[in-house]
Amino acid sequence: MQQTAEINITGRGTVTSFPDGIQIDLSAISENVDYTECLSVLNVRVKNIIDGVARAGTEESVFTKSYAITELWSDQYDSQKRKFQGYRASQKLIVTIPLNTLLLGSIVQELAKSDSNADMGISFVIRNMEPLKREARIAAAAKAKESATDFAEATGLQLSSVKTITYTAGKNASNSTLNIDSLSQYSVSSFDAVVPDEISHDETVNIVWLAISK
Repeated sequence: MQQTAEINITGRGTVTSFPDGIQIDLSAISENVDYTECLSVLNVRVKNIIDGVARAGTEESVFTKSYAITELWSDQYDSQKRKFQGYRASQKLIVTIPLNTLLLGSIVQELAKSDSNADMGISFVIRNMEPLKREARIAAAAKAKESATDFAEATGLQLSSVKTITYTAGKNASNSTLNIDSLSQYSVSSFDAVVPDEISHDETVNIVWLAISK
C-alpha cells in the first residue's frame, strides 16, 4: 500500500494598484439645550453639506454612515453635582468621487462657503476592489502550490491531491487620511500636487496537500 504524506503550506498573495477614487468623510454636529432645535440645526448643516457637494459639480451621492443623539451633562458621574446641559446630535456622511483633485478642491471651497461647519477627512481608494481581491487570492493559492511542490520534490515526493483549503478574507493596507479642520484655508488648487501612493491588498490561504512517493 502506497503511503501518503501531508504538506501543510500557507500562501500569501499581495497585489498593488493605484487609487482611482477619493473618499471624503464628512461630519456635522449640533449642540443645543432644546431637543427640537438641536435636530433642526443638524438637519440644516447636513443639507448644506449635500448641496455644497452638488454645487461643486459631482453627481456622486452623499450617504449617511452614522447618526447619533446624546445628552450632555456636567459632572455626569456625580449624582449630586450632575446638571443637564442639553443635547448633541451628530451625523457622519461619506461621498466617493473619481480621482480628480480639481473636483476635490471645488468641493472643499463650496463647503467652506456654506454654513455647514463640516469636518472633513480625505483618503484615496480603489472604488471597485473585487478584481484586486480576486487577483490576490489566485496569487496566494499559486504561491502555496509552488512552495508545496518545492517541499515535495526536495523529499522525493510528488503532490497527488488537495486535502483541505482554509481561506480567510484579506485586508487592504491602511491608507493615511488627511483631516481638514479649517476648510477656508484651502483653495481649488491646494491639492494639485498631491500624488497618492499605491494601495496593496493581501490574501492568505492555507492548503494541505497529500503527497506520494514518485
